Amino acid sequence: MAPAINKNSDKTQLIFLISILLLIIAYFWLIAPMSEKKALNTRKLQQKKIELVELQTMEKELALLQDSASTLQKKLSKREENFSLFTFLDNTAGQTNIKSNITYMKPAYFQDTKTKLKISSVKMELKDIDMNSFFDYLYKIEHSDNFVFITKFMVKKETLKDTKVTVVMEVRTVSL
Repeated sequence: MAPAINKNSDKTQLIFLISILLLIIAYFWLIAPMSEKKALNTRKLQQKKIELVELQTMEKELALLQDSASTLQKKLSKREENFSLFTFLDNTAGQTNIKSNITYMKPAYFQDTKTKLKISSVKMELKDIDMNSFFDYLYKIEHSDNFVFITKFMVKKETLKDTKVTVVMEVRTVSL
């Protein structure tokens, strides 16, 4: 009887080993590839979510740029058809009674290579001008509807007792 128990035990061990072998094969052929594919899909999904957020951000930036471009076009369309920055600055100086303080006005023109906008620039010097007149002039320039802005200015005072200053400034505008 002892050998019969041994045969059943051997059969049980063999069935157990075959079951383990089948489980290992099933793991490497079915379960592992599916879990790898799931991990890969999870990574792809995360990457797509990041790309979606980037696209939404770019879409918002594009909308802002288009709105800015539209605003620029509206402002520029309100300007006189033959607007000249040099003439505008000269006329504004006449309105604020500082025309006699202008030492020089140097116009310059160039085109921005990225935006294709034409930029007009005038560098000018105002000599022996009192601060109130200068601030009136600045106000009229900055608050005009001509889309004109001051890019640089430098104020020099000759002496401490002197109430008048010399101003060198650069004013720009754009056109389409």
